[in-house]
Amino acid sequence: MVNSNSKSFLCRHTQERRGEVRPTTLLGLAVALLLIACGTLAIWNLRIQSRIKLVERERDEARATLEPLPSTLKASEIASQSKTQTAEDLLLADKATPNISADQSQIAQLTERATVLQQKNDQSEGKLVQTALQLQEAQENAERVAAEILQMSNRSHRVREFIEGAFHSFAPATVGPSDATVNGVMKAALNELKNGGFDDDLDAKSQLESTIATILMAGGEFSQAKQILDQVLQYRRSIHKTDNAELADAIGDASRIRILLGDLIGAEPLAQESLAMYQRLFSGDQLVIAASLSNLAQLQRAQMKWVEAQAHCEQAIAMFMRLRAGNSWNLARELHELGELHDECARLSDAQRLFEQSLTMKFALVQGDHPDIAAGMTHLAGVHQSLGNFEQAEKILVKALEMQKNLHQGDNLLIADCENNLASVLQSLGRSAEAERFFRQALSMKERILKYDDPSIANGLTSLAFVEQAQGRNDLAEPLLVRALDMRKRLHPGDHSSTARTLNCLAWVMFDQGELNEAVVNSQAAVDMYSRTAPDGDAQRAVAIALRARIAKKQGDTAMATELISQAQVMVLAKEPATGANAKAVMTLKDEIAGK
Repeated sequence: MVNSNSKSFLCRHTQERRGEVRPTTLLGLAVALLLIACGTLAIWNLRIQSRIKLVERERDEARATLEPLPSTLKASEIASQSKTQTAEDLLLADKATPNISADQSQIAQLTERATVLQQKNDQSEGKLVQTALQLQEAQENAERVAAEILQMSNRSHRVREFIEGAFHSFAPATVGPSDATVNGVMKAALNELKNGGFDDDLDAKSQLESTIATILMAGGEFSQAKQILDQVLQYRRSIHKTDNAELADAIGDASRIRILLGDLIGAEPLAQESLAMYQRLFSGDQLVIAASLSNLAQLQRAQMKWVEAQAHCEQAIAMFMRLRAGNSWNLARELHELGELHDECARLSDAQRLFEQSLTMKFALVQGDHPDIAAGMTHLAGVHQSLGNFEQAEKILVKALEMQKNLHQGDNLLIADCENNLASVLQSLGRSAEAERFFRQALSMKERILKYDDPSIANGLTSLAFVEQAQGRNDLAEPLLVRALDMRKRLHPGDHSSTARTLNCLAWVMFDQGELNEAVVNSQAAVDMYSRTAPDGDAQRAVAIALRARIAKKQGDTAMATELISQAQVMVLAKEPATGANAKAVMTLKDEIAGK
């Protein structure tokens, strides 16, 4: 079947060719004319040859006649006339000879031209045949594309009917009252597929399953999404024994769902396989390759593989820059990601530069408020705070908080986080009363939104306790830390670094209040838990050991205090340069050691 555009093109092409003299006809006429000319010259040549022979015969006869004639006047006159005629005939014959040669040369040239034209005619006929074949091939391609379009249209129509049917057949009684959402509809659609839907079109069925899994992922149904995506990957591997873009997509989807489930070890080899396949399939710079490099970098960053993460992130940035000269949203995001990587590795100057580049690009691309811009400003403020530029950090966070409030009306976790960050900067500036106000606002908002135990609420309780302690209100700080510790234990049964950190904070407050026995219990519990969660030692564990040393010294056990400080020093030297959150702990520890 040929689509309407192809038909109109073919009709128009046919009409334009009507009434047109084909190149083959023109060349044929030219050859015919040359052949006629050659024939005419040949006839002329024969006539001239006949005339020459006649003249030569007459000359011979004249010579024979002259020899026996008597020497009479009449005879002389006749002889004279004969000689004159003979001379004229000889002169004519002499003149005819060059003309014959010229005619023969012209005939040869015309014959050669005729041969050349015949060759061109053959070539033109060959080109016409080739053009006809190309036209036929184009028509066949048009018919094939039209068939594919028709197939896609029919498939689209079937998919639409399928989804509409899933919506109409969906009932909470069949999939559970809590599923009366988009996720519920997707589950109903998935059941239809399991019952044989699209079994006659497995490719469409696989694509539908991938789409359903993506929607389920967005709805937090990670386990079911993983099961579907693994089935899709298995199907793709069965039909594609070599590199294929759809197979690479399926491998990448399987990697991403594992990241969401926290299976970073299982996700990384799939991410690497997907990237390698894209690189084999597409030469040079490609957006899909740049995006895969970025995903792999984020995955490695989550596993604290700093060197590999930085290398892949920088490759992604370079490729995005080549693909899209000038400002680009993808490039801005990659610059931000690399900035976060440098921030976590305590390369603060590099992080600041990258965050600023990313924000400059985003401001150029977007007019007004944008969530990514607000997030970028928050990260940049965090770097300034780590560098000790508290005034600059405050200015940036005030703008970020205003933007978040413009973007989100009412309670929102992003607003609460921004208020918490601003409170931390204000506390660093020594403005504890203002800091307390923002800490309390942030904590109250998080409790209204989350309602249950959550790490961010535990963090808010700890931050508020710190500001209360800074204002000398340890009696208010201690119950906040007790609440935070109880929540940590419910959130993380057994050993956990955040639980150990809260134990250490509670020990500090008790130490400041002179409750040395209780301080020893919590401090030692923190040191022991850190030894199990970080057996090789880290800066946070070193800080806990330093506090235990301070308590021991306060109790008069100088020997124990000296030994513990030595252990802390060794850990700090072994871990420098500190990374991420440990950087602040290292600075705190150095101050602690210097004071001993």
